[in-house]
Amino acid sequence: MLDNNVVSIAVIKKMVSCNKCGNGRVKKIGRTLQGKQRYLCQNIICKKSFILDYTNNVSEPKAKQADMRSINEIVSTTNNKLGVTDEF
Repeated sequence: MLDNNVVSIAVIKKMVSCNKCGNGRVKKIGRTLQGKQRYLCQNIICKKSFILDYTNNVSEPKAKQADMRSINEIVSTTNNKLGVTDEF
């Protein structure tokens, strides 16, 4: 006998579809290094792997500055190992 005061909890399942072909049959295949869920399209022709919310941090100014510092360090280290000086 069920009590009328008991509230049943429904599990809400997120509907995921392939962002390339639109197929609704996808399979979870793990997580990225950032912890985002990866999916694989089960369409025989498509078979694309994807995540739902791509983020591109390269467009952020801090990321660009860090990239430029890394490039400058690589060039400087390479020049030092090759014996290249800044004098012309």
